Amino acid sequence: SVMAAVGAVAASLYSTPQIASFIVGHKCDKINLFLTEYLSPFLDGDNLCFDVTTTLSRGFFLLSASALVCFICSVYVMRTCHSALFERTLAASRAASRVSILAANADDERHLLESD
Repeated sequence: SVMAAVGAVAASLYSTPQIASFIVGHKCDKINLFLTEYLSPFLDGDNLCFDVTTTLSRGFFLLSASALVCFICSVYVMRTCHSALFERTLAASRAASRVSILAANADDERHLLESD
């Protein structure tokens, strides 16, 4: 569903930096030390040889709002369909019981006429 996709996107954006740092591990420690000691003023505090930054843009929030509207509409449609099916089933069972009552009455009348 769309709600699951939105949740998966949000979770993946949250975990991507952690996965990237796990993959790189301690391989950049010496380079990071060099960057911090000698190039820090030029890097504006971003003293890492490898870094992943994830953000959520307007499109994500639009997708989230659309998923919420889709969910609300689907709940409404499902309730309406359930109500319509319940009413049809109830009407069919009432019609079937009327037919069986009429058939029973017809049998009773036929037995009365035959006994006379």
